[in-house]
Amino acid sequence: MGVLGEIFQIIAELKQKYGYKFDMFKLYGIGDFRRNEFIFYGKKAIREFIRRHEPYAYPYRKTELSAKLNKAIMKLWIYPQLFSELDNEVTALYEEIKGEPYE
Repeated sequence: MGVLGEIFQIIAELKQKYGYKFDMFKLYGIGDFRRNEFIFYGKKAIREFIRRHEPYAYPYRKTELSAKLNKAIMKLWIYPQLFSELDNEVTALYEEIKGEPYE
């Protein structure tokens, strides 16, 4: 499991801590709500991930890593089958910025 796997673990932790259940049948807009909730937790998880793995060999490239992770999270909502491909891309970028291989 690579970087995206860890991001999803953090999302699960955040959802368990801050999430709530919406069990209204056929509620208009529930799809938009769930997508927005997922993206919100994803962005918080990305910030937490970047903080957990400091220091970086190239700290000025953290914004590049953050942008790539945001793009991957948003793509995965629509195309979940791209998980392994996006995980490989993000992990390669992380290793380049961190200066060491991902554990």
